[in-house]
Amino acid sequence: MKLITLLLITSMGLQLHASQCNIALDIGHSPRKSGAISSRGVPEYQFNRRAALYTYHMLQKAGIDAFFVNSDEVEMSLHQRTAIAKEYKATHFISFHHDSVKKLYLSKWVYNGKVRNFCDTYSGYSIFVSKKNKQFSKSLELASLIGEAYRALGMAPSYHHNEDIPGERKELLNRHLGVYRYDNLVVLKSAQMPSVLIECGIILNREDEPILWSESHLEKIATGVVSGLIRECKGGQ
Repeated sequence: MKLITLLLITSMGLQLHASQCNIALDIGHSPRKSGAISSRGVPEYQFNRRAALYTYHMLQKAGIDAFFVNSDEVEMSLHQRTAIAKEYKATHFISFHHDSVKKLYLSKWVYNGKVRNFCDTYSGYSIFVSKKNKQFSKSLELASLIGEAYRALGMAPSYHHNEDIPGERKELLNRHLGVYRYDNLVVLKSAQMPSVLIECGIILNREDEPILWSESHLEKIATGVVSGLIRECKGGQ
């Protein structure tokens, strides 16, 4: 576990080894339905997979059990993912995504001879919870803990999901921490356990994209999740 993780967790007075938790990790989208395309033409799924894998390994090092609800080999519906989480008795559900923006914010540029979409206007992470989740209050608590860790690591949230335009207008439950309410996200409302969805950053931002791919950013994403889960699983003791 790297220095940045140790410093954050130690500063919170937390033990590095947690128990009583079993974390379901969801790699957003799939190889065939890969989500958004980055400003340089990389499918979102590849970013999501890296973030989820990095988080898995950090959870293992912290003594927290975790498993994946999907893989590269099998196409799986969103309801199947949460059903697997329930079957394997997950205590928490974390879904990893990377963000896009609405069409009106898109511009064009040429990268490696191909015309690509980009948006340099917005930057930052977002964390979503659903009031339709049966454990909404615990979902919100976990999302807030992750947001606190991200802010402590110098990360900033994006507010474009709160813009007054069609398809956005998501309610900010905590503006400082970047926690949104999005009731109808399937993996959030159908999960039987506390569930959060993390948009790790905006891959259409040309400056941010290489940062989001970097190991240093992956470490921050994973550290926020791990520190939040340690506080949940150990009660801050």
